[in-house]
Amino acid sequence: MTAERIRKHFEKLLGPDVKVSFVDNDSPRAVILHRADRLSDGFVTWAFEQLARTAPELASRIDRLLVSYESRLGPMRRGVDLPLSSRQPHPSASAANR
Repeated sequence: MTAERIRKHFEKLLGPDVKVSFVDNDSPRAVILHRADRLSDGFVTWAFEQLARTAPELASRIDRLLVSYESRLGPMRRGVDLPLSSRQPHPSASAANR
C-alpha cells in the first residue's frame, strides 16, 4: 500500500511518462524514477518536497531517490540528494534509538 501511494504521487507530479519502481516493493525505501530523457534534480527534489509536505509519513520512509534514463552511452542511473529540511525521522528509527 505504501509503495502504491508513493508511486501515484510521483507519477501525478512528474508526469505519465515517468515510471516509478522500487528496489524492494515490500519496503519502498529506495525509489527509482525512470524516464527516457533525464529528469532534473530540481524537478525531482520539488516532487519529493511536495510529498514531505502532504504525506510526511511516506516521505520519511524514503532513504534514496534514484533517477534512471537513457543516454548516448546506454542506460544511466544516478542518485538525487534528498533535502534534509523535508525529512522527518521515521517512527521506527526513533524507537530504535531509545
